[in-house]
Amino acid sequence: MSLAMLWSCQKPEMMESSRQGNAINSITASFPGDDSMDNSFAGEIDYENHLITIVFPYNYPLESDIVVTEDRLARIRIQANLENNVLIEPPLLFMDLTRENVITVIDNSAGTRVEYRIVAEIRKSADCELSQFNISSAGLSGVINPAARTVSLISIEDIGEQQLAEDDIIISHGATISPDPRTAALDYDVAQTFTVIAQNGVDKKEYTVRKSIPDKVPMGMRGNSGTMLWVKGLHEIAGITDPVMVSGIAVTENYVVINERGSSSLVYLNSKTGAVAGTMDISAVSPSRYGNFHATADSDGNILICNSTGTNGDNGKIFTIWKASGVDAKPEKYIEYTIQSSGMPRYGWEISVQGSIDDDAVITTPVHYDGTPKFARWQVMDGNLVSQTPDIIDLPVTDTGNWANSKWGGDIVYATTEPGGDYFLASHSKDADGARYLFWIAGSDNSVKARGPGAPSNTMLNSVDYADFNGGAYLIYNYVNTFTWAISASDAVNLYDISSGDGISVKIDVCESKIYGPTGMGRDPVNTSTSDVDLYVSRNGYYLYACFVFANGSIGCVQYDCIDM
Repeated sequence: MSLAMLWSCQKPEMMESSRQGNAINSITASFPGDDSMDNSFAGEIDYENHLITIVFPYNYPLESDIVVTEDRLARIRIQANLENNVLIEPPLLFMDLTRENVITVIDNSAGTRVEYRIVAEIRKSADCELSQFNISSAGLSGVINPAARTVSLISIEDIGEQQLAEDDIIISHGATISPDPRTAALDYDVAQTFTVIAQNGVDKKEYTVRKSIPDKVPMGMRGNSGTMLWVKGLHEIAGITDPVMVSGIAVTENYVVINERGSSSLVYLNSKTGAVAGTMDISAVSPSRYGNFHATADSDGNILICNSTGTNGDNGKIFTIWKASGVDAKPEKYIEYTIQSSGMPRYGWEISVQGSIDDDAVITTPVHYDGTPKFARWQVMDGNLVSQTPDIIDLPVTDTGNWANSKWGGDIVYATTEPGGDYFLASHSKDADGARYLFWIAGSDNSVKARGPGAPSNTMLNSVDYADFNGGAYLIYNYVNTFTWAISASDAVNLYDISSGDGISVKIDVCESKIYGPTGMGRDPVNTSTSDVDLYVSRNGYYLYACFVFANGSIGCVQYDCIDM
């Protein structure tokens, strides 16, 4: 079978690559009419034999069981990255890749003309990774060392013979595992060896699973451990009706719940793979555009959903927070507060929680359109809500105009479960010194303890979160582009190690900017600045997850670890 289709720009001024010695640097193919982020397939270039092989996966969409057949290759688009002053004849846009095609590569700088054959290959995957190994029946989550190919089950008790549930393990798509721990009961008090065999039946890797406690790095995360587990466009996710209405996420140990405003059924994804894992029934919330305005989750997986009040909000001056113990539970009212104000202030633009409502926690939401900038705070002690009535905390922010405009509003999260502890504010407002955007505030007197690097002008800070991880302190925030033109470094997620206590300056990579927001994806920006970031520490304490979402854009998850390897 062969294939071909190439598109190349024949205007030398548009080819910005530097000379690398080959007239063609790279070639990628895609199915027309599909804007999935996975719709890009690299070509393999054999310069010696003048052969270009475009490799298509055996299954597409990638995580589906749909087999790519030859007839799907009859009309394919290909993009070529060329050296300066290089042309391709004939000009290429679409090709029938069910047959062999021939192109001529003209290098005007070298004075050469070379013919290349273009063919296609549908290739089964060579991936054979084990990315999750849990024993849910025993409450154990395996810690995987990919380099050593070991899985540590952290337990001081006997584990005994266990048969894993279907979703306890995750292996590469199309791969198999032998023996299959989902069909055989094995004794995990002794070491067990498993072989993951790739879809192609050739490539394989062995993993050893044993009861042990792996060493941790002395403090915080292991350097350069960040791995993008998955990222996908909201428009690709089955069950999302209107990506513009996605206003937040709630991250638990196993799931990422996507809060789509006005929907009575929220899609949730597997937190390790991004695959759709189910839907959460929130009909008890009486969802509307302002009913389930935002959502978050505490450290024990309780999901909190709030409405938005005000003139255009839900129920006028009644602010409600619903809680659900997990994705399988229906939300029930947790907080119902009648706002004590002569005006119509807006509560619920964001909701944040530090700690667990089953133990100790602090819950916050900004208060807009109520004079000076402020936020509402509720305290939970020993699993009991101290009061339905919140404490109202004045913020050290003077820009009341931006605070009144809630689309430029903010998010507040505490560093501890103590109301007098430090907290963090991300917003478009600024303090008396004219400093805008991100503040680390001392809870003892509400003074600004440190300022973050902020965001470019014409972008909006929207969400902030904080987590303690292996003795380290980590702060994450985002800013979004609400305009139709690209802004340098817009639609960004920033993570900082603030363990030293000296400020917000030690940056850690999360993801590239200007790619995952709607503008970078060629979609309309959302002028209400809706987006979200969340940090979640795994129950075994070995992983930190940074999850992000941009309304009408993408959702993704990055994993960090503290394993000493």
